[in-house]
Amino acid sequence: MSTGIVQQTQTQEQQKKGASQESARLKLVQRLLAAGEDLPAFLQDLLNTQAMVVAGTEAAAFMVDRSPEGDKLVPLVHLRPDQANEEVRQRAIAAFTKLVTPCIEQNREGAFEVGPPDDAGERQYCLATVLRSEGRAVGVTAVVTRCRGIERARQRLASMELVAGYFEIYSMRRSSEQARLVANSHQGVLQLMGAIATVEGFEASAKNICNELATRTGAARVALGWLKGRNVKIVALSHTDKFDKKQELLVQTRRVMEESIDQEQIVHYDPAGGGTDNVTREAAAYSRQNGNCSLVTVPLRRLGEVVGAITLEYSPDRKPDQAAAQMVALTGDVLTPQLYDRYENDRNIFVKIGVTTKRTAQEYLGVKHTLAKIIAASLLIIAGVLIFYRPVYRVSAPFTFAAQDKRAVASPTDGFLAEIGIIDGQEVRPGMKVKAGDVLARLDTEDLAMQRREALTRANALQKEADMKLHQQGKTAEALILLEQRKAALAEAELLSWRIERATITSPIDGEIIRGDWRDRRGAPVKQGDILYEIASLKDIELEIDVAENDIQMIREQQTGVFSTTSDPGPEYRFVVDRIVPLGEPKDGSNVFKVYARIDGELLDVWKPGMVGEAKIETERARLIWIWTHRFTDWLRLKMWWW
Repeated sequence: MSTGIVQQTQTQEQQKKGASQESARLKLVQRLLAAGEDLPAFLQDLLNTQAMVVAGTEAAAFMVDRSPEGDKLVPLVHLRPDQANEEVRQRAIAAFTKLVTPCIEQNREGAFEVGPPDDAGERQYCLATVLRSEGRAVGVTAVVTRCRGIERARQRLASMELVAGYFEIYSMRRSSEQARLVANSHQGVLQLMGAIATVEGFEASAKNICNELATRTGAARVALGWLKGRNVKIVALSHTDKFDKKQELLVQTRRVMEESIDQEQIVHYDPAGGGTDNVTREAAAYSRQNGNCSLVTVPLRRLGEVVGAITLEYSPDRKPDQAAAQMVALTGDVLTPQLYDRYENDRNIFVKIGVTTKRTAQEYLGVKHTLAKIIAASLLIIAGVLIFYRPVYRVSAPFTFAAQDKRAVASPTDGFLAEIGIIDGQEVRPGMKVKAGDVLARLDTEDLAMQRREALTRANALQKEADMKLHQQGKTAEALILLEQRKAALAEAELLSWRIERATITSPIDGEIIRGDWRDRRGAPVKQGDILYEIASLKDIELEIDVAENDIQMIREQQTGVFSTTSDPGPEYRFVVDRIVPLGEPKDGSNVFKVYARIDGELLDVWKPGMVGEAKIETERARLIWIWTHRFTDWLRLKMWWW
């Protein structure tokens, strides 16, 4: 009797214990179904439920962090019944990570034996379930438990899989909630766009936006500020038509907006914590002076540039929710371009012209598209230089040094070259400097001397015969005839004397022999008029410039220019055009005109007749583009003149 009562009591206790465990499981399931946005809290509840289902002794949950460097498991929850220190926990997490990594890679659950059997014969297993979202592995949970055999472990793994299914429900609910928040935000923004469309003007539009935001977000006050230069100006305040922009409240609001604009980020300040991590110094000061209210400030952007800000003030008993924050952010992104257009259109014509001019200058002179601007500016500068720059056009042409005073020494008579002149102990040759009167050569005069003697002898004979006829015979007429014949003989002798004297060839001027070498031609016959030597005075050298036919029309007398010799092309020397020969000469397949110029300056000793170089005659100023292209255009016009 007593034994039955004891058994009945034990049965009741077991039933109560089972009911208690079932109630705990039911509560955990209800918490899973009602999970909020806190992912670590949900994973902890999920892991507790799995551990309770399989009688686990230790558990861990990981999420997959996908990055370009590769997937990595991030531990979020670790459950352990004892109070182990951090080092022990880190070793346990590392062991869990090693066990569950193949499950993530293969996207499948697994049961792994991790310990020997205990006194009751139960082995230790690690059961891993993959957490999936839309069929993709995003996390994994692992529970360590003891059971008899792998089959029993797999049965418990199946129970864990059922609990893991709640994660996909949780993911779906989060996605649905986010979609709902986005839809509500978009709907609110569309309604705000309608509120703007019903009014005209910038200030009216800004006021409507503030009123609608205050109504839809539950904010106690909404202010809209516009950036003018570097300062913010409050242009609209919710449910207020007129306000003093210098009052302390609006001055503080402007500082809060400037704080957000400087950072170009949303500034959320909550006295109880939970705001943004950026600088909130001005927002905190505003909150302390206005009853510890919460503030949300959103910068307004147009084309990536901040043009203003919206500040929402919430009473201490009300906090901004996520939907309100999203709607305000969308409002700033969508409505700012419309507000900016209305702000631009509301200004007077003179301000618009000034702003447009300034914006255009900033666009072309700013730092954006620097390379393109440099290229465009360079092209404009080059075009301006080509069109408006008018340098002096210089006609380039080759030149030759020519002597102004140049003499040709010719043979005065027919004869033979007897000897070459000696100057300073050396025979006359090209390159030798000579003076006027220096003997250059002598012709053979023996025949002339003989003829002169014969003429003189004949003259003497005729004189004697005439005297005899006149004094002894009285034949006056015959005597006169003989005297006339004597005069002819004397004239012939005088001519022969002159020819003998001219047989000594001398230099007519001071200069240098530039042509004529007869040293190896002694005794050679020469004819009257043959050029024996050419002598040039080096004191008067001029430039003989060969100007092309297509440039000669631009050359005038007294024009100046510069020249440089081929032997020493570095220095430049000046010259003045002296005369132009109006007769073309063919040269190297083209027609050239001779232009002579005198050197403006001191002559150098190294300059010799016949040396060549390049001369540039300065004509007149012309556009640079014409200087560079006129030869081609002239050729084209010549080829196409008959069109």
